[in-house]
Amino acid sequence: MESTGERSSVTSESKIEKNQTRIIAVGASAGGLEALKAFFDTIDANDVNAYVVIQHLSPDYKSMMGELLKKNTKLPIIQIDHEMQVKPG
Repeated sequence: MESTGERSSVTSESKIEKNQTRIIAVGASAGGLEALKAFFDTIDANDVNAYVVIQHLSPDYKSMMGELLKKNTKLPIIQIDHEMQVKPG
């Protein structure tokens, strides 16, 4: 088979830029608090991503997850509400 000398290349559309903002969803059940604390403890305060924690709870239960995670991250913690827009950082 003859080589054409062309290299395969990745188009710029498929490259992930280092500073590109992403929405990262993380799911947890009642036993996931310690894992979430450890995860968010490693995230730099200058991180440009938006992290959404999806918690498996009874609709009658008021979550304390935001207050508990604030102790383990320098990122702002905001409880999202119905139809709230998620913003980077």
